[in-house]
Amino acid sequence: MAADRAAERGMELWPRHPAIWMARFSLFNYTGRGSRALAMLGAAESRPPLPPGLNGMLRAVATALATGVEADRRDARDVVLNALDAGGPLVALGATMDLAALGETALALDVTEASCRLPACPASAQRGFHPSTCRCRFCT
Repeated sequence: MAADRAAERGMELWPRHPAIWMARFSLFNYTGRGSRALAMLGAAESRPPLPPGLNGMLRAVATALATGVEADRRDARDVVLNALDAGGPLVALGATMDLAALGETALALDVTEASCRLPACPASAQRGFHPSTCRCRFCT
């Protein structure tokens, strides 16, 4: 697949670049190759420094996607939802993708809707959205 070739080439050129590493990790994670994503997490020597808490969230989601075990999916969902409390729009974007991959599409849509209303989101200021007008479960 072309995306695999591009990710491999990026890793050859910039093996510890955080954005390239995350793109390759996500490619594996969201295309049914959770075990390869987990292997990337396990290779600390080739992994870029990750923000605190991100390693655990990535591991929980990759484990759930690799195993398909319902308990792993519930645990990953809870880890992702808990991460939303500490994050902003970027965390919400990752949470949306993770929740959708875990089959939690309604929650993913709620997170997306709520993140569009965050005051820190430039799009929300342009459109006049504000959390006080949102009725999703994350803003109320």
